[in-house]
Amino acid sequence: MLIGLDISSEFVYYIDINRKDTAMNDLWDNVEVISTYSREQAIEDGILVDCTEWASASKGILGGILGNGHDVPTVMTRALFDAITPGKRSSGDLRGRAHDVLWMSGLALRPQARMIFAGEQVDVMVQVIVGNKTLRLRASAVPGEGITIGFPEDF
Repeated sequence: MLIGLDISSEFVYYIDINRKDTAMNDLWDNVEVISTYSREQAIEDGILVDCTEWASASKGILGGILGNGHDVPTVMTRALFDAITPGKRSSGDLRGRAHDVLWMSGLALRPQARMIFAGEQVDVMVQVIVGNKTLRLRASAVPGEGITIGFPEDF
């Protein structure tokens, strides 16, 4: 289990509380899990929107979202997806706007790709101009799960 610590405005670092040398380990002893909510359930419920194809090396972004040719499961939060969906009087299309979000998020995550593939969670803050708005976003790469992009308050 990981606990987030906001060290700077650019990155969020994590402490692994399952490590034996971590003082917080005792805090989680004998804790009963009441319920869980999986990424798959969130996609089925519409809370997360699967953008893996748009972020893929073969059908989306050149080199894939992390630039290494691998396809990584990628989702956006519903709030972000709705915010970038153009209205009737807006210019641009959804795929183009999503590409901008995915591309900028990928660029922010790429310097930490080795950490991600080594099994560490990495979170970065990203600013993307979509239409006439500047969106401040968080991109989170979780090993074994994939990349989630959304507004900081969505996490």
